[in-house]
Amino acid sequence: MTNLNKLDAILSELGWLWRPQPFKESRPAWCERLPQLTEALLKLTDTELESLSSNHGLLIEWLTPHLPELKPLTELCELPTHSLTKLKDPGPHFNTAIPGRKLE
Repeated sequence: MTNLNKLDAILSELGWLWRPQPFKESRPAWCERLPQLTEALLKLTDTELESLSSNHGLLIEWLTPHLPELKPLTELCELPTHSLTKLKDPGPHFNTAIPGRKLE
């Protein structure tokens, strides 16, 4: 099974959690299913929320005790690193059929 398939399986399994639409439901059903998570979320300060929002690893670490199914997400979302390769200059003909102002 590829990483994409594993990721798809986790997201499908947890659809009940991420599918509810904010502002259309006053209290999503997952609040009843995960009362400890709901309570922990409501206790977050603005600073903590901002920190979790900007740090994917920290967010997964914070959520994992409530949703152990999320643990493999970090590994599944990692992409291999590649060295940068400088492209050759395509020359002036490259800009010919592209609309808009050109550098003079």
